[in-house]
Amino acid sequence: MRSELARRMSSLTQPSPRGRGERLVLFALCVSLVACSRAPEAPKATPAATVSNKVTEESLTTITLTTRAVERLGVQTAELRVAPTAAKREVAAELVVPGGGALLVTAPMAGVVVMSSLVPGVKVKRGQVLLRLAPLPSAAELNAAEARLDIARKRAQRNAELVKEGAVAERSNEDAQLELALAQANLAAAQPGGGTRASIPLFAVRDGVLRDLRVADGQTVAAGAPLFQLDAVSTLWVRAAVPAGLRASTGAATLQTLDRRLTREVSPIEAPPSADPLAATVDRFFSVDNADAALRPGERVLLTLTLEGTEARPLVASSAIVRDIHGGEWLYESLGENRFARRRVSVRYSVGDDVVLSEGAGEAPPVGTKIVTVGTAELFGVEFGAGK
Repeated sequence: MRSELARRMSSLTQPSPRGRGERLVLFALCVSLVACSRAPEAPKATPAATVSNKVTEESLTTITLTTRAVERLGVQTAELRVAPTAAKREVAAELVVPGGGALLVTAPMAGVVVMSSLVPGVKVKRGQVLLRLAPLPSAAELNAAEARLDIARKRAQRNAELVKEGAVAERSNEDAQLELALAQANLAAAQPGGGTRASIPLFAVRDGVLRDLRVADGQTVAAGAPLFQLDAVSTLWVRAAVPAGLRASTGAATLQTLDRRLTREVSPIEAPPSADPLAATVDRFFSVDNADAALRPGERVLLTLTLEGTEARPLVASSAIVRDIHGGEWLYESLGENRFARRRVSVRYSVGDDVVLSEGAGEAPPVGTKIVTVGTAELFGVEFGAGK
């Protein structure tokens, strides 16, 4: 077919009354050949997953109330505003025992440990007896007790032989046996753990938490052996890894537990300098009162640092925020005509009776948005069936 097509194309170069018609036929034939020579298209790949009935947070439930219901619930709104607030920065921190607060108690002398049901982690009071230490006998005491026992044993044997021969009275033999029994008892008492030696009580020199118990009841320890560690927890240090650029501008700070249920003010203190070159952070230390022992050494916390200067941040009344059982933070936006919609937000920190919201896509609503400030909990209950 291709040779025939080439012959016809060469013939078209010659003038002919049928040249135009043949050229049209030839063009149509070329188009069909090109279409036939194309490779078939590969089928489209099937997607790995499909999502049906997708619901975004922008399409959450909208609550519509009557005017009487709005009045009965006492719903009030206010516009989201932007105001200059003190610049703050939230960093991770760790609670540690203050310098000198970890007291390692050692054995004042060699002895046998005598203790009750003492376990690590218990809180102890100053003056409480933690354990007792029964001193071990000296080598001279043991040698003397063994010598007295040897003499008493020989005397008892000699008196027994004399009694058989009738040389001494039976009373003399009884005295020799009594002396032997006393010598045996004295040697047993002089042995380690004999139980008759007076034990020395070891008291807690301060309030704290017993940590790292290293001995057991009945264990023999040498002089200077570590027994236990007592940590003072009435005041703890907060070690925070602060970016190096913020070190010179940090002022007051506030501590929060990870569940944000406990908030306390902390005071900056001077401590041995330390830093992490790989993370470009400098360790700063603060002191926090822990008289109620609500905080534990080693616990991870959040530290909010107050920086110099101010910054414009979106503000809303703290009463506008409602939290679900998972810790998610929400507020209700007024859509007009007694209609309200729940919106997810992220609270950065508190400023008096207001809270500062995080900015960015999906964070704080636009400035000027009407937010429910009174009646948020009631709307939350209406949405989930707990309201009337």
